[in-house]
Amino acid sequence: MHNIEKTGSMICPICKSKLIFSGSSLSCTGARRHNFDRAKSGYVNLNTHSSTSGDDKAMAAARQSFLRKDYYLPFAKAIANAAESGELLVDAGCGEGYYTEKAAENFSAALGVDLSKYALDLAAKSAKQKALSDKLFYSTASVYSLPLENESADCIINVFAPCVEEEYTRVLKNGGKLVVAA
Repeated sequence: MHNIEKTGSMICPICKSKLIFSGSSLSCTGARRHNFDRAKSGYVNLNTHSSTSGDDKAMAAARQSFLRKDYYLPFAKAIANAAESGELLVDAGCGEGYYTEKAAENFSAALGVDLSKYALDLAAKSAKQKALSDKLFYSTASVYSLPLENESADCIINVFAPCVEEEYTRVLKNGGKLVVAA
């Protein structure tokens, strides 16, 4: 069982019904039973917009290559320290998962969302390589419409991505934390 499944907080981007994990898919409990398959690398495409959104393959690979050299490690640690700990961390605009991996260390589960399927493919592969696939879950989704129930996240980190305060307020638990790096 994936840790994010234990939170029971994911919702269908189309009808807003609960999403449940079913083998290599996520299925909604709504009347239409929308179904979303996991990519081979492990992320799920919940994007209801153009599949060409976000960073292209070369941009995502270049960003991962640079960030994995840890030039930004002190910055990533500062974000993780500010995020603190809890059950569910959300990285809104997670890119290839560098900051997600660091900030999620003290959380039971983390959801990273981004529009770039290429970046999420890299993020999911990195999670597998580091044996973090049960803890880190990645999905294509818009930061303007997170696939989460109201008041389900303990912390949202937003690193160099559009900051959508109204949506983040909807998703954060009472007393939850928003960490923004702009």
